[in-house]
Amino acid sequence: MLARAAPDLAGQGIHYTEMEQFRSQVTRPLLYHDHADRPLEAPPNVAGRHLLFDENILALVQDALAPSGLYPEGAERALKLATALQLQAPVLALGIRSFADYLPSLYCEALKSTPFKPFARFCVTALATLSWADLVERLACAFPQSPILVYRAEALRHREAELLSWVTGGQIRALPQPGKSQRRGFSDAAVRALHLLAKDRSVGFDDLETCLKVHPRGPDNPAYAPWSASERQTLDLVYALDIARIRSLDRVTFWRP
Repeated sequence: MLARAAPDLAGQGIHYTEMEQFRSQVTRPLLYHDHADRPLEAPPNVAGRHLLFDENILALVQDALAPSGLYPEGAERALKLATALQLQAPVLALGIRSFADYLPSLYCEALKSTPFKPFARFCVTALATLSWADLVERLACAFPQSPILVYRAEALRHREAELLSWVTGGQIRALPQPGKSQRRGFSDAAVRALHLLAKDRSVGFDDLETCLKVHPRGPDNPAYAPWSASERQTLDLVYALDIARIRSLDRVTFWRP
């Protein structure tokens, strides 16, 4: 959808580098350990402002959680990228999401590209210590002159043009909604089947494909949900307190659509 907005953005003096191009030229050689030998390519030297986006700037999905918290190296990685591109006080925009939905989604994304591990071994951060606000504060320390814009993923659906206008200060027209997602859906039954297999033997990517086909996500087969009722209640409370804390931080503007 950002790519579809590129003409509108260009007309307002904002250059958008398509994400895969930016990832290939900047994020991977700069921030991926196994791509460190690739030469860094700065985005085109186009007059005006630049919109740079890559969900992997703060961490790869498999590295987003640590015993110490959420995105433990996020601020350092963002600062390393900004320094390499010689960005002066860039505006930072961060999307946050409820932990009850975000953590299973993060886990399923990691399953696509990393060896299988049970969810309990993936989710190594104590639920009560999860915090987007901690990440925002670390970003604020790393970028002492930068405004920080924060939005909730739950408020985004069908408001993409409104959000993009808010982030850029421009006037972005309504963006055409994408067609049916090509991303593989991970049903609760599929992921639980993988966990059962893992009790008897190692689980490979062929097993992943098989379980996704046998247990496709759909109206009668909802998304993976590992939480008990009390855990979900804890996560919802942590998220609500987190939002209240973010709204009180200096230099942070919270999106209120």
